[in-house]
Amino acid sequence: MTPVSALIRFSVRWSLRLLAFLIAVAMGIAVFKDSLLREWLRYRIEAVTGLETQLAAASLRLREGSLTLTDFRVRNSPEFGGAP
Repeated sequence: MTPVSALIRFSVRWSLRLLAFLIAVAMGIAVFKDSLLREWLRYRIEAVTGLETQLAAASLRLREGSLTLTDFRVRNSPEFGGAP
């Protein structure tokens, strides 16, 4: 085996491994996108407002261009009664 063919074989193998990894990551994001989105939204809303936030579910429909939030609650600070 020549050094050039060994280098080509090495490059092709690593390219296929990288492609398989990227496909697996994309599938994971597609499967868990709603739960990842829910946690990220809850974290960002709490960080921006400084108030406790509850979010039961989030659903993102890219084809329809819609975002649906279910049971979304922001708890008031104690100065404003402390109730959702």
